[in-house]
Amino acid sequence: MPLRARLSVPWLITAVAMALACEDDVAQPGDPSGTGDRRPPQAIDDLTLAYDADDETAVLTWTARADDLVRDRADRYDIRYGYAFPLDWESLNRVESPPTPLGSGSVQHFELSDPFRGRDLYASIRAIDAAGNESPVGNVAHVRVPGFTFEATFIDALARAPVVGLDALVTTRAATRIATGADGRITLDELAGGTIGLLVASGAAPAPYHRFEDAFTLGGDVALVYAMVPFQLPNSPLYPSILSLLADALYSPGREHILKTWKSFPIAWYAPDFVNSRGVDYRAAAEQAATRWNQHLGFDLFTPVSTDPPVGVALVFLPRSSMGGLTAITEYDNDADGYPRHDQIRIVDDYLDGSALYLVMLHELGHTIPLGHLPAGFLMFSGQPLPPDVTDDEVDLVRLLLSLPNDTDLSKYDPAPPTP
Repeated sequence: MPLRARLSVPWLITAVAMALACEDDVAQPGDPSGTGDRRPPQAIDDLTLAYDADDETAVLTWTARADDLVRDRADRYDIRYGYAFPLDWESLNRVESPPTPLGSGSVQHFELSDPFRGRDLYASIRAIDAAGNESPVGNVAHVRVPGFTFEATFIDALARAPVVGLDALVTTRAATRIATGADGRITLDELAGGTIGLLVASGAAPAPYHRFEDAFTLGGDVALVYAMVPFQLPNSPLYPSILSLLADALYSPGREHILKTWKSFPIAWYAPDFVNSRGVDYRAAAEQAATRWNQHLGFDLFTPVSTDPPVGVALVFLPRSSMGGLTAITEYDNDADGYPRHDQIRIVDDYLDGSALYLVMLHELGHTIPLGHLPAGFLMFSGQPLPPDVTDDEVDLVRLLLSLPNDTDLSKYDPAPPTP
């Protein structure tokens, strides 16, 4: 008996171990899988997260664990991630196509493409076996995904100098108010991306500026330059600012408030030598009109050339019978992007008065800048008679027009006088 008792203990230990080892393979009553497997895979407790800036991915790394005492690997993974802590497993984002589990001890990786920028990213994994048993939730891995940088420099459109003290309100997931420094610049780091709003006002700037508003999608680091429009009070009571006058006078394809001016200045213009039967010198009137625009503006906007330029303005003098009842008209030939390429000014050839012809030349050259029609009192008035000269307001609006970068959208500026 004592010997038998000593022999029974090892036998009992072996039997228990065999029963534990074979438990997954013995069908249990009420087991929906029919396998009897009630043991979940081991928890994954070494998950790490790292951000790969080159590929813009978050890389998960972990060591595969055994399913149970019989099976070396789990059947599948449930990988979830989110941007808030603590994690609520049920509300997390689930990876749609996780990798297949490898054998126990194998190192595995998975890449999350395009994680939200400027956010803390958290992730965890559960392993699931063929019977549907889920491992406990593993450790929670964390990485800070770096955000984007938004830099903007604000330049006085007329002075071409940085503007200090502007009040800029930048809106992303939160609103940030910041003033421009001595270099006219603001910089925000660690932005999450997506839609970004920008509202800029005079603030503590040394001069009043029109409010400016912009919105765009931030999908990378950006450095932008914005032209700020200083407030100018016009002489005309019809407009609250030179900016509002420009918005009314601007001619562009489709009547959009987007600047489409000549890509280089001065604008080449050509007029053939022509003196009509009444002794009116058409080329001399054109020369006088172009010179007057240049004098008023203080720089060479127009320059004469000896032949019809491929890019520029040509004047043509035609019989009244071929003008369709018009005295003068400017026709536009723009490039595919809507920028001026070649304008043609057609004028009847039977003017009696050189002074009247000069005013018409002034008006039509204004169309080539390009300006549309304005109310009475302006040289760009569509009716007759024309004022005797280009107005100071028109000079100011042209200076502003040519100071703003091409493709500037005037609708982003508030034309009203700035408020304190």
